[in-house]
Amino acid sequence: MPAVLIGVLRDVDFGHHLESLAITFTVSVVQTLLVFGLRVDSWMHETANFLRHYESASDVARIPINLVLAIGFALNLLIVVIARRPKQVLING
Repeated sequence: MPAVLIGVLRDVDFGHHLESLAITFTVSVVQTLLVFGLRVDSWMHETANFLRHYESASDVARIPINLVLAIGFALNLLIVVIARRPKQVLING
């Protein structure tokens, strides 16, 4: 079983996946900047305010926030992965 797993992992292009994650993170940051109208000072203030409240919240209170952030990141990742997939050449006839 471990030999099969190693063979499967050898064929995975981790660099491509790491690039997709980096692009997704950048897209997420740019989206939050666009929400605040590209006002970086407002964005930094609200991000610090969010982190202060998030840190002081109980674990149960963090669950909905974690779900929203995870779903948003997953949707961004899905879009990036679909956009970066290899293009297939369609041959007619």
